[in-house]
Amino acid sequence: MTTPLTELFDRHYLAFWQRELGADRLEREQGLAVRLGALAPGDRVLDVACGYGRMSIGLAAAGMDVTGVDISEQLLAEARVRAAAAGVEVAFRPADMLDLDGFSGFDCALLWFTSFGYFDDTDNERVLRQVFDCLAPGGRLLLETRHWDRMRRRFDPVTVRTAGEDTLIEHHSYDAQTGVQRTQQTLLVSGRRLERVGVLRRYGVPELRALCRGVGFSSATAYDGFGELLGPDSDRCVLVAVK
Repeated sequence: MTTPLTELFDRHYLAFWQRELGADRLEREQGLAVRLGALAPGDRVLDVACGYGRMSIGLAAAGMDVTGVDISEQLLAEARVRAAAAGVEVAFRPADMLDLDGFSGFDCALLWFTSFGYFDDTDNERVLRQVFDCLAPGGRLLLETRHWDRMRRRFDPVTVRTAGEDTLIEHHSYDAQTGVQRTQQTLLVSGRRLERVGVLRRYGVPELRALCRGVGFSSATAYDGFGELLGPDSDRCVLVAVK
């Protein structure tokens, strides 16, 4: 039986990103989510595209009632193992962010670590509508991503990540007419060469704010990765949209 290419990439996701997603950054980002989400113990949080539970587990440890959803069964399995090891309860469930029917009444929803922009404009807007419908009145969406206005001035066409003897090489290109970044990924692992192509719609902050307002959010304010108002040289952006 052949293992799907997506599963092979999912299996190695953590190894390649682990160093830049270390404990210090994780603690800061979880604290940032609590502050910008105005969260308190007992609040219900929906972590959309939760991956291996990086944010979900810490928020659950802080007393929040967390549901994590992801389309990858591989990453959800890892998330469940990590939650059990941490001694916390998180409801990890398989779900496509384009179809979040059945999830409702949440105080806060996360689209963290560039989890938004993987479809065309119509479906990206649909994702925001789905998340909006999952929130209770007054609920907040925290959309965390690279600050594109800064990133496009320092666009890196090639990135290389290593994990032991394995290597992930990414060649990036950007179409200024469509706002789409195309990434050719080459995975060299266990003597195998695997390739796939990914696309990501890169939105500027004004576009993101307009999208959020367009689906019904009453306000949308952008902060940097430390909780200060976003500036021109901020590396990360956290957009806080209030229902």
